[in-house]
Amino acid sequence: MPDTVAADFSQLDTLLQASPAVLYSGSHDPRTQSLEVDWVSSNLWALTGYRPQEAREPAWWSQHIHPDDLERVQVSFARLGKRREIYAEYRFR
Repeated sequence: MPDTVAADFSQLDTLLQASPAVLYSGSHDPRTQSLEVDWVSSNLWALTGYRPQEAREPAWWSQHIHPDDLERVQVSFARLGKRREIYAEYRFR
């Protein structure tokens, strides 16, 4: 069974590498109005030049969203308290 799980993760990673979308999971911190990320897809590096490990640092995500998009995206992040998922499109810097 572990070989099957490893193969599934390998296949998922291959699919994500070809994707133009970065997937991530985390929670919204209402104190800082930021997204605290606990996992991010490895294609972040290819699309932005940032390493997934960097994106898991506290408040990192909010610090890298384009300033013109930040307020709108923070509202989306705040919805994570009520919903399990959000869709947000925004620019990165």
